[in-house]
Amino acid sequence: METFRTIAAKPTTYRGVSMKSKLESQVAIELDRLDIPWAYEPRIYWKPSVKRSGYLPDFRLWPKRREHPWFVEVKPSGIYCERHTDTSDLLTALEKLMVIRHTEPDATLVLWLADPRADDMGTMLVRVPDSDRWVERSPLPTLRAAANVYRSIRRPWWRRLLGR
Repeated sequence: METFRTIAAKPTTYRGVSMKSKLESQVAIELDRLDIPWAYEPRIYWKPSVKRSGYLPDFRLWPKRREHPWFVEVKPSGIYCERHTDTSDLLTALEKLMVIRHTEPDATLVLWLADPRADDMGTMLVRVPDSDRWVERSPLPTLRAAANVYRSIRRPWWRRLLGR
């Protein structure tokens, strides 16, 4: 049986933004590479029934210039693995994301289980507004599809011609 060890997060700064972990900065770099606008830890979302129980998502994204944003929580891919039997970390992260639904019912919620060493940067669990379940997706194709319209609107004409 494979054992998982906890690695302490290393705070880092990217583009002048202090982030709690290097993994989050690697995700921010990927979002910039895909030309997706983002905000880091934009605001606290409060649970309506519990006092002093708030949730601060890692990122807010605006793909495709939609009126409804995406909220992304980044976790290391080790908390979600077929051989990992303790799913409490995963369930806790999903429950925290659901707190956003009380104030942003049309938002897309994303748990990004990131692995910077993988070609596709890990896996994503995505919950779209009209769905009652989480769907597993590959991060880079999902983000590329989300960024495609935004990129074609935002990029200068010469970058579109060069394919950048």
